[in-house]
This record gives sequence, structure tokens and C-alpha cells, in this order.
Amino acid sequence: MSTDARHRQGGDLRDLDPTRLDLSTCVNPHGPPGAVVQALRSMSADAIRRHPYGAAEDVEAAYARYTGQPVTEFVAGRGASDLIWTLARHLDGKRVGLPMPAYTEFRRAFPDARPFGGGASTHPAEVLDEAMQACDAVIISNPHNPTGQAIPAIDLAAVAARHPASLLVADESYIDFLDGPAPITLIGCGLGNVIVLRSPSKFFGLAGARSGVAWSLHPLPSQWRHTRTSWPVSAFAATALHTALASSAWATSTRQLLASDTKWLTGALTGTGLEITAGVLHFRLLTGTAAAIGRFAAHLGSCGVAVRVLEEAYGVGKPAVRISAPRCQDQPTLSAALQSLWEGP
Repeated sequence: MSTDARHRQGGDLRDLDPTRLDLSTCVNPHGPPGAVVQALRSMSADAIRRHPYGAAEDVEAAYARYTGQPVTEFVAGRGASDLIWTLARHLDGKRVGLPMPAYTEFRRAFPDARPFGGGASTHPAEVLDEAMQACDAVIISNPHNPTGQAIPAIDLAAVAARHPASLLVADESYIDFLDGPAPITLIGCGLGNVIVLRSPSKFFGLAGARSGVAWSLHPLPSQWRHTRTSWPVSAFAATALHTALASSAWATSTRQLLASDTKWLTGALTGTGLEITAGVLHFRLLTGTAAAIGRFAAHLGSCGVAVRVLEEAYGVGKPAVRISAPRCQDQPTLSAALQSLWEGP
């Protein structure tokens, strides 16, 4: 497989066969909230014409309200990916650890990072301890992509506290899928060697409007304000973000829909013969033999259903594929594809 193919993100369907149903992406298929679409349609010509001088501050203030933390502890950027690459520039020459499996963007931004652990589950405390002991910084996602599992905040905070000389970076881009982030989030943990990344891209369905924040008591993120561009967030992205974060009723009802979708998906996958990794998010990680994973992904692709095949470099430790839960109206498409898989040629 080419380098470009290995680094293809979920949802990137360019150069692939025509797709009727994209289950390769983790972006919430029920998003964005209707209020966001209405807010963007209602933006004035003046707001579009002028430079977005206050947009970054608007994003920082929105996350401060959303999390109940001081606005001075946040710095905005063009999504978690932009902040990951900013972090990579600041950590150039430092020893960086990547507990495995690892998110695609981490591997791209930190190509020389040292891998730790691996397997079809999120990271045990002993793997995190080993990584933080050996490295200047350790990068993880929590809730975790691609396993869909989550590490309690109390456990992560304990690891960070044991290694104050090492920086723990937790990408929490998926945390809004959970009904109550308090047991998982490190925002507000009080530790000076923690950086948390947040983005509305996944749960709120705003991947096309790039925005996000880094939270930290560490001085590094505050330094980013002096090196970022003049307008790090667009007026469109800021409007979409603060409207989405205020859509609490939509969030509650959407989590219920996703729970139903995910329950259906888990049941639909039981006949595939692949091992299903239990998770708390709306997608499932499947593992099996190379032949079984290859047949599963190829067959679904031939039926117009895209899934995310994970190469060995991502650290699952065995052939794997990630598949997101389809909406109710899309479930017949996946069901038909699975039925024809079981029936064989």
C-alpha cells in the first residue's frame, strides 16, 4: 500500500470506488445541530467581509463556559489537528512517546516518536508509566481512537502526577459522545504537566469548520498565542462552535440516537466471525485474520460501504478494521451488505 493510502483518514473517499454509505469516518452522522446551520445561514455580509479579529477569543470563551474553567487556560486553533502540529513544532528535538494503537494524525505529526505497548485495547497504566518515564512528552487520545474505549481521568491524572518532568497530552475530541465527561476529562485536573485538546468536529459534526482548543496550566500553550497566525479561527468556525456547544437539548437526543445505532451495529456484526472490541463510542474495532479482515472490507467496499482498514503501523497488533454505526435509515444498506457477505459468492 502506498504511503498516501496508509495515511488516509477515515472519511477520505477520494480515488476510491463510488460509496453509498461512508462508515469509515467517526464524525457523527446526525450532526451538525440544526441551530448551527441556521446560525451560519444568518451570518451578515459584514461578518463575512471583515477579518475575524475576535473569533479565536470567541472559541476560547465558549469552551470556558462549556467546561467551567477560566478562559485564560484555553488557546484556540484550527481544530485538534492544527494544535497537534503546533505541538509537534514546539516539541521538535524532544523525546516523544506514542502508546499504541495511535491516531493517524499523531503518527504523521510525530514520525520519529517511540511506540509503546499495542493491542486491540486502550493503554494500560503500566504502558503509560513506561512511556512517561522514558520520554519528554506522551500523546494519547481519550476516549480512544480506534478502540472506542476510555481511561478514567483519575487513572490518567495519577500517571501524570508520578512523572512531573514529562508532558501528557490527551486529545479528548471524542469526549462529547459521552453522557457526562467528568469521569474521563483531564480539563481542570490541576496538574501543570497536562495538555488537553478539544474539538467539536466529531460529535457536533463540524469537521468541515475547523476549530478547537488546547487547555493547560503548562506555559507551552500560552506561548502559542505569540506564534499563531493573525486569524487562527474563521468567523464561520467560531459561530458554528459556540452555537453547537450551546445546543444541549440536541446533544442529549443525539446521544440517545447514537446509543440505539451502536446497539444495532454490535448485533449486526456478531455473525461476521470477527472479534468485536467493546467500546463506549459509536464505532467498533474489529480484528481477525488478514484474510478475514481483507474479505470483510473488500466485500463491503464492493457493496458501496466504506470502512476504515488499519494497517500494522497503527499498533493494533493484528489485522483490524473500524466501522461506525449507521443511522437508522442507513442500516438496511449495511444489513444487505453483511447478508451477502455471509451468503458468499
